[in-house]
Amino acid sequence: MTFFNNVDGSIKEKSLKDLSKESQDFMYTDLFREVLLRHSQSNKAKDDLLDECRQSCYDNESYLKLLDQFKKEYNANEAIRWYTRDSFLYRLLNKALRYQDFYAIYKFRYIIKDLHEQLKHLYFDQSSELKNIKTVYRGQLMHKSELENLHRSQGGLVSMNSFLSTTQYKTTASTFILGATKGETVPVLFEININDISSTSTPYANIEKYSQIRDEQEILFSMNCVFQIDSVEECPENNQTYFVKLTLTNQYEEENGLKQLTNYIRMEIEHANELYALGYLMMEMAHYDEAKRFYELLQKDLPSHHPQLATISNNLGTVHYSQGRYAEALTCFKETLNIQSKSWCNYAAAVNYYVTALEIQSKSLPENDPDIVRTYWNLGNLYSCSGNKAKALEEWQTALDIASKSLPSSHRLVARLLEKLATARENE
Repeated sequence: MTFFNNVDGSIKEKSLKDLSKESQDFMYTDLFREVLLRHSQSNKAKDDLLDECRQSCYDNESYLKLLDQFKKEYNANEAIRWYTRDSFLYRLLNKALRYQDFYAIYKFRYIIKDLHEQLKHLYFDQSSELKNIKTVYRGQLMHKSELENLHRSQGGLVSMNSFLSTTQYKTTASTFILGATKGETVPVLFEININDISSTSTPYANIEKYSQIRDEQEILFSMNCVFQIDSVEECPENNQTYFVKLTLTNQYEEENGLKQLTNYIRMEIEHANELYALGYLMMEMAHYDEAKRFYELLQKDLPSHHPQLATISNNLGTVHYSQGRYAEALTCFKETLNIQSKSWCNYAAAVNYYVTALEIQSKSLPENDPDIVRTYWNLGNLYSCSGNKAKALEEWQTALDIASKSLPSSHRLVARLLEKLATARENE
């Protein structure tokens, strides 16, 4: 679960500087999902899934046989049926999603996309039926700390990181938690209210006809569905069980404190290679090991003279630097300079391009828009590379002044600008 705390009811009033890391993670997780879903299927994606499952099930003969069957027989129209089987796929995918193991989630992108697409088709096909489903239930064991997070976040929002299985029958949901107390976990019964089918952009559907299990009236929600936390209480008939009321919502997608930052980052990665976009998001979340893995995968995929190699090498340097591996960082930065020295030539033309861009942005964007920050950042880099250190400092300082008003203080671009300015002034 990922939480967005809106207890004071003032999402719309929050500036980007006020956003907590938790709220930003809420956004980055959703953007990660967007990147996975926007790319078309490929044999490479299927091979990655098979390899990941085979490595995890190497000592389970029955799972390995099922995996061979999956390889031969699977097609996209049977994604739900395979997901609902009591097998390796359900267990491994949900483990990756539950623990937010982003690299493992990437390996499962093949089945994630097919599941989402099948749910999306059913969502539209069943629109009349779904309008009549107002309440669904889910029973599950939760760690006490996660339940405490839910309790503290009442009135706020929660995103379910995995595909969410629910049922129309309260008694069916209750059977999953009946007498189920274990260590640090507690039984929780969720009541999920659906006031309006249009209250979410995340698809869900009645999968009874498509599931391996056909007697539970199961309603399956795609990953990262967002709910408002209405209440968290002990069940009156059993004080060892908790009763949590949620309401399906699209409040996160409406105008709020995250909107500007979300749109800014979405534009940053909109046309980027899938691996580059995922690496970028991991860097923003400070998941440096995973960022490194994504960038290194992309590095291997690109031809030796690809123009993006300089950026990848620079980002890998930033990853190493952020983790205190300064020798490795220096090697990457030297490689970046080596690549750029072969490809950068007409600085004057590039500067003119960015000056023109600033003129256009000043007329069409808010004065503190993050895009303007990025343009000043690039101008500073160009002046620095052409030897005009004073002008570089001026552009970076302007970028920092704007960024300090429009981006959270924890944002990576703010940190990089501070670092650039400090380093440049040390060398004056």
